[in-house]
Amino acid sequence: TLYTPALGYGWNVALQSVKDGTNSAADAALVNDGHIYTTGSANDYPTFKANVGNGWVQATVAFGHPSLAMDGLRIRNADNGDFLASNLSTGAGQSSQVTVYVLVTDGTLDLRFEDFLNSRMIVINGIDIRPANPFSIGFSNAPSGPLSADGTTVDPFLIAGGPANSLVTVSASRGTIVGVDADPKIEGFQVATGAAGTGTGTIMIRRPSGAGQSLISLSTPTGEDNGSLTIDYSVVNNQFFDFNTNESATQAGYHAVVTTDLYSAAEGHGWLSKPDNFSVVPAFVGTQANLINDGHRGGAPGTFRVDLANGTYDVLVYLGDAADHRGVSVAANGTTVVNNLPLARNTITQRSFPVTVTGGQLSLTFSANGGFFNDSHWVVNGLEIRQGALVVGTIVATPNIGIVAGDGTTVTPVNATSTLVPGTLVTVSSSLGVITTLDADAGTVGTQVVVGAGGAITFNLRSPNSAGTPTIDCEMR
Repeated sequence: TLYTPALGYGWNVALQSVKDGTNSAADAALVNDGHIYTTGSANDYPTFKANVGNGWVQATVAFGHPSLAMDGLRIRNADNGDFLASNLSTGAGQSSQVTVYVLVTDGTLDLRFEDFLNSRMIVINGIDIRPANPFSIGFSNAPSGPLSADGTTVDPFLIAGGPANSLVTVSASRGTIVGVDADPKIEGFQVATGAAGTGTGTIMIRRPSGAGQSLISLSTPTGEDNGSLTIDYSVVNNQFFDFNTNESATQAGYHAVVTTDLYSAAEGHGWLSKPDNFSVVPAFVGTQANLINDGHRGGAPGTFRVDLANGTYDVLVYLGDAADHRGVSVAANGTTVVNNLPLARNTITQRSFPVTVTGGQLSLTFSANGGFFNDSHWVVNGLEIRQGALVVGTIVATPNIGIVAGDGTTVTPVNATSTLVPGTLVTVSSSLGVITTLDADAGTVGTQVVVGAGGAITFNLRSPNSAGTPTIDCEMR
């Protein structure tokens, strides 16, 4: 269809048709066919022209080949040459949409389509043109913020003003949209609305782990409804990280980190360069099995960065795999805090250290000395960061039993008070006697017990066969 003033719309050059797409969603009639133009030079790009009233006009363009990939699409205002959208692409068999806004002054909207990259192919599925109305869709229950950027909480956002039985494309500049894409053949994440339209589509967004403002954008395939919302996320000072392979499970309460998670301000944490990963064979058992049965490693030094508010923190690292390591070191913001620590095979070693953050970031650099086969790598399984120095507290025997017989059989309950959160593992030891409480994590050096309600630490000590005063130690190592 070529443009004529009487018809009021059409192309400036003839295009061919393309069809037989396999999309079966609500917008199948729109995206399963279209007009295709393969450019021979930079001077013969097609322009779609439509008679409209003067003023701001909103045009939503659906584009994509039913079976091939398309790249390099850009859209210009043919009247003045301004770029309206650039570097648009779709995967094979996918369709995508973009909404542009044009101030029309001559009574016609003129959209020129160009493709300057590899495919040199332009496929347009449809164009929706209407007076600009960019704020017709929104949310009925959006939180006011700021929200804690804890990296784990998933918040629901309920669509308001959406069309009935349609799709809404949603994007978020921070955080992660979770759930099932209602139409994976359309690029982006789609949420379906029901018969009532308003209040039927729910968007689930997992919070980022980095502070900042997120722009949540909404649009329908036709461009009839559009909207946006900004949410502020605030810094969270206690952060736990589980360094995983792509297939491993994540320890409950920890952020999952894979080797390709590189640092970005939007996420607020990540590696500065990609390390390797590993799994422990045979696997450890215990309450922290998901944390310690895999991790990240490298021969060259590797740095993991976390955005934090300035202040004092206690940092705990988990180190170990199925090999002996001659020495692993850790530096916090350039200061060595773990120096040339040997690691025994099939054993997890914990080390904690205080850190003062002054520049809004904590950078932990892991390194290893030279050595023989398989011991010249650094390894890390997990990382815990807590604001403020951790004080376990005074160890008190309960009840106050006075002198206990050194008979090798009497068992005395020992309690420690602490400021640790319930569920934390601590290592307990005694210079005399034997701790009889079951080790909560056999993969970690020493005997581990789990912190109970109110920070309570309890374990049993069997008397030695000789006289003496034991030194009892309770620590996060």
